[in-house]
Order: sequence, then structure tokens, then C-alpha cells
Amino acid sequence: MLKLSTKLLLSAGLFIFVAGCGGSEGPALVPASGKVLLDGEPVAGALVRFVPGSGPSSGCDTNDQGEFTLIGPGNRPGSIVGTHTVTVGCAYNPGQGSSADGSTEAPAEGAGCKVPLKYSDVSTSGVTVDVPDEGKTDFVIALTSE
Repeated sequence: MLKLSTKLLLSAGLFIFVAGCGGSEGPALVPASGKVLLDGEPVAGALVRFVPGSGPSSGCDTNDQGEFTLIGPGNRPGSIVGTHTVTVGCAYNPGQGSSADGSTEAPAEGAGCKVPLKYSDVSTSGVTVDVPDEGKTDFVIALTSE
């Protein structure tokens, strides 16, 4: 059986290890914002997500002008630094499973955004960005309907 002092040392070591991995604050985030365009026009009400190769993703909704400011882990503004695959989807998308209100009913025909389904999936999006160490506030995510 382990002595009490050994147990305390192991517990302290575990605490330091966990705190060093981001703790309750999470990883360092840098500013990340911009605009989503589809065929040159702003996309309102889209769900934008920056997905890194490893680590937590950041995301948010676009406003009426297609602008976004990412929110990361812990509901903090920003994104982690590095290369990210960008996904953009609609509030309701059959491939995503539900609408923003949690139902699984599709909106009326013609309602909502017109972003093609391929952009909502990390494996088919084909859109990547690099978030630099200082962050970036002028990303332009240019999508096409074809």
C-alpha cells in the first residue's frame, strides 16, 4: 500500500499536469473573425466552424452581413493558432441532423441559407485557413454554389 506522502505527491503531480494542459481556462486563443461569401454575396445565418488538425474547434453564426467572430472553448472569443479546415452550414441541414431549435423538421422551401451541403462537412469542405500567432480579423471565406 502506498504511503500517504507518496499519494500526496502523485496527486500534486497530476494536478500540475492537468493545469499545464490548459486548466479551466483552456488553450490560448487569438482573435479570429471575418466574412462568409457565397458567389460573392454575404451569407447570413450560417454556422461557421474552424476545425484544427488537433485541438478544439471554434465556431459561431454569421450576422446579416455574413460577418463572424469565432467563439472557442470556454465561450471565449477566438481560435487556436494553426491550420484549420473551415466548415459552413445552414441552421437546418439534413446532413447535420436538426434545425437550430432542436427539431428535425426542415424549414419551408426557400427559407434559410443556400450554402451547399459539401461545405458543412470537414471531410468535403475543401476550405482551409491559417490562423497566425497574432490572430486575424479579416478572413474572407469565399464559397461557390457549384
